[in-house]
Amino acid sequence: MATANLGNFTKQIEKILEEYQQDVTANLEKGLDEAQNLLISELKTASPGTGDYKSHWKAGDSGKGYRRVINDKTVPWNGKQQSLAGILEYSTKHSKPHIETTKRKARPKIMQILKDSIKNGA
Repeated sequence: MATANLGNFTKQIEKILEEYQQDVTANLEKGLDEAQNLLISELKTASPGTGDYKSHWKAGDSGKGYRRVINDKTVPWNGKQQSLAGILEYSTKHSKPHIETTKRKARPKIMQILKDSIKNGA
């Protein structure tokens, strides 16, 4: 009799933990969406110039547990289309680095968003 009750108790605990894991995962996904939007906004603000480049920051591929932010603006460079973000960030002649700096500055805000989303729900 004691064994049957213990087995039932174990199943109940497993169910509670599974539900908790699903809640945490769902809240984290919402937090990742919020963090992605924050980074897009920060990159738009930090982008050099006033032209078309700023408007090309957007959500890239996303999946369970990750988000990407991309800038799909390309320009002709050395005979082919190249990412303007890459040129501005890494070119030896035309660089205006802003991406890594912005990501570094946004990291504490992003971490807080993720912590809050897990702790409190997004």
